[in-house]
Amino acid sequence: EIKECDWSSDVCSSDLGLIGTDASGDIVPTTGYDRWSADSQASRWVHLATAWRDLGRAPHLCTDAAGDKPNPLSQGVERPYIADLRRTVLGLIAEQPVGTMTNAAAVCAHLEWQRPRRSSVARNRAVEAVMHEAQLLGLMSGGALTSFGRALIVHEDAVAAMAALV
Repeated sequence: EIKECDWSSDVCSSDLGLIGTDASGDIVPTTGYDRWSADSQASRWVHLATAWRDLGRAPHLCTDAAGDKPNPLSQGVERPYIADLRRTVLGLIAEQPVGTMTNAAAVCAHLEWQRPRRSSVARNRAVEAVMHEAQLLGLMSGGALTSFGRALIVHEDAVAAMAALV
């Protein structure tokens, strides 16, 4: 089961510089937020999705079996492999014909065949999380890439794809 956590602050702060801390350590919006908020809705969404795709943190680790919730901004959720896994998983799905639906088990089976030495329960859990997070961001729906998701992954005009949806 994938537990939800507030990883939006993680994405915003780590790659976009939308939030920072003030002298007292409180989280506050930055001048980067002011510039970002002036962009179109489609452009803002593309920036968030791109930041998530390239994020070196694993938000699905924000809740463990004991119910502890590490801070999504802490080093405890940093995983050097996760950004590559996101690109790999979404890239595998993008290689399929438009509208092809898949699930985490099928993606994991393909990865086990493609990279057997990297197979693990942790990787399978991360694949499930990547696909779940991609759905939350509108990159996937029902196990298939959305037009926006496909555009972002295959480096087409993701802003135009998102603008057609909003």
